[in-house]
Amino acid sequence: LNIEVKRMITYLQDEDLYLRKCENQLQPIHPALAHQVGVHCNIHARFTEHHFHCLLTISKLLGF
Repeated sequence: LNIEVKRMITYLQDEDLYLRKCENQLQPIHPALAHQVGVHCNIHARFTEHHFHCLLTISKLLGF
């Protein structure tokens, strides 16, 4: 389970970076689509924060 928590954290961080990079790349060629990617990124970021908190709580459990 320790490895899976680390993988989940890595995935969440990578996904955030990917979405932000996509938004920046789309901005000059398709601003409306870049905006929608940005909206999705903001929603994703809220859930990411929640998941980080839950994973931190899990990692502090006795015996973990």
